[in-house]
Amino acid sequence: MSQKRKKPSAEFKTKVVLEVIEGDQTLNQICSKYELVPRCEPRSAKHGVSRPR
Repeated sequence: MSQKRKKPSAEFKTKVVLEVIEGDQTLNQICSKYELVPRCEPRSAKHGVSRPR
């Protein structure tokens, strides 16, 4: 049976984006910390917050 993909909450996305904006760590470091794929986060960081689809 396949595993369902987790959908991150708005609070989680905000926390990650704020860490990216602060710039204390690289994008790859932040993504590995939260077990994310690095190519996914710049879209959220670019917009500041996640937009509903």
